[in-house]
Amino acid sequence: MTKLCKNIRLKIITLYQDYSNLFKKEIGFSKKGKFIYGVLAKNTIIGDMEYNAGHYIYFLENGQLSDTTEKIGITQENKIINGILYPKGTYLEFERIKKSNYENNSGSNSNNNSLKLKQAKIIIPTTLNGISLPAKSVVNFNYDNTTNPNEYNKYSIDVSTPYNLKINGITYSKKGYLYYYKSGKLKSATLKDNTVINSFELQEGTDVYFYENGQLNSGRATKEFIRNGVTFDNNSYFKLYEDGSFKSGRPNKNSIIKDMDNLKILPRKVEFYPDGNLKSATPANENLLMNGVRLAEGEVVNFHPNKRLKSARIAEDTRINGLLFLKFDSETYEDVDDDANEGVLSFYDNGALMSGFLKNDSVTNDGIKIEGQRNVTFFTDGGFKSGVILEVVSVRDRDNFINFCTGMTVLYSKDRVRSCKLKEDKVIEGQNFLKGTFVKFDGKGKLIPISNEEKLDYVYHDYSNYNNHDD
Repeated sequence: MTKLCKNIRLKIITLYQDYSNLFKKEIGFSKKGKFIYGVLAKNTIIGDMEYNAGHYIYFLENGQLSDTTEKIGITQENKIINGILYPKGTYLEFERIKKSNYENNSGSNSNNNSLKLKQAKIIIPTTLNGISLPAKSVVNFNYDNTTNPNEYNKYSIDVSTPYNLKINGITYSKKGYLYYYKSGKLKSATLKDNTVINSFELQEGTDVYFYENGQLNSGRATKEFIRNGVTFDNNSYFKLYEDGSFKSGRPNKNSIIKDMDNLKILPRKVEFYPDGNLKSATPANENLLMNGVRLAEGEVVNFHPNKRLKSARIAEDTRINGLLFLKFDSETYEDVDDDANEGVLSFYDNGALMSGFLKNDSVTNDGIKIEGQRNVTFFTDGGFKSGVILEVVSVRDRDNFINFCTGMTVLYSKDRVRSCKLKEDKVIEGQNFLKGTFVKFDGKGKLIPISNEEKLDYVYHDYSNYNNHDD
C-alpha cells in the first residue's frame, strides 16, 4: 500500500468501504489521500445536477467538483442560460471550451475552461431565438468553434421533435431535423407532404433548404419543370440563387441551348448564371470546336458570363501562342490535386489563354523558358504569369527580380515578382539569402515572411528538381 500511495492517483478496482454507496468499480485518491474521482454507482445529485449511474466524477482536493467532470445530467434548479429559462428537471449537456490565449492573459480570475450548452431536452414549450419549440424537443447548439465566451449566445440550433410542425404555412415531418441559422430563420427541414414552394412542387419526405432571407435554396421536384429553356426531370434535385433565379439541376434528356449556337448538352448537371446564361454543362456534340480548340467528348465545359469559353478539357494536343499543350487522356487521368489541370485549357473572358498543361519544355513569347509536364498561367497578352522557370532567356531590365528567379515562380505583373526560388545567392533588403531559398514579396515589392506551411508546400511539389533537368 505504501508503494501505491506514492502515485499521484491510487486506483482501487473493488468497491471502497467509505464510498460504496455512491461509487463503483473505480475510485482514486491523490498523493495526499484526498478522494479525487470515482464512477457513480447510481443516479446521484451533486451540486445543481443529477448525474447518471456510470458517470465519471472528478473532485479537487478541497472537495469541490473539478472542471474535468463532464457536466451532463438533470438540472436540480431553474436555470437561465443565454436568456432562456430551463426549468428544474431539464436534461442539459454542456461542453467545456478552453479559453483563447487573449482571454487567459486579460486578467480573468476564472479557471482556464468555460462551459457552454451543447444539448437540451425541452420539458415545457420554449422559445429560442424567436423559434417556438414544443415540449419533448431535443435541441443541439452549434457555436462555430468560438473560443470567446462573449460569443456563446450566438449560436445556430438543430432540433428534433416528436411532432410534425407547421412553420410559415408549411408542415415539416417529425422524422427529420429542423436546422436554423443564428438569426432564428429556418435553414432546412424535411417535408411531411408534397408541397409547392416558389412554384416548385417538392417531394414529401425530402429535405428542403432555404437562404437566410427565406428564399428557397434547393429541393427535389415531384414533376418535370422548365427553366432557361431546359426541361428538368421529376425527382430532380435543383438549386436556386438567393434572388430566386435558377442555378442548377439535371435535365431529363439531351437539350439545346439556343443562344449558344444551338449547343447540345447531355442530361447531366447543368448550371446557369443568375441572368440565365449557361455557366457549365456537358456538351453532347461530337468533335466540338470552341475558341479554336477541339474539346474532349463527355467532359464538363465552363463558360464566362459573356458566353465565351472559360475552361475545358481538350481532345488533342493543341498549340497556342507557339506553346504545345497536352490533351486530356481519360485512360490515364486520375482526379487528384497534382493532376487536376492536366489536359485542361482556361481562357480569359476576351478569349485570351489563361492557363494550360504544357507538354514539353517551352519558351514563352516574353522569353521565359518553362518546364513541361506542368501547369503554366499567362497574362492576357500571353506573357508568363506562373510556372516552373528553367531559365530567363530574354534578360529583363536588371532591376526586374525575375532575373534572379528559378523553379516555381509567380508574378503580380511582368515587372513584379510575387514568389520564387533564388537561382543564386542574393542580398535582399539587407538580408543575405542563399541560392535555392524560397522568397516572397507583397504587391509593392517588399519582402514578407514565409510560413512553414508555404515552405512545406514548395517542397511537396518538388520544384527543386529543375537542376537535374536535361536541356
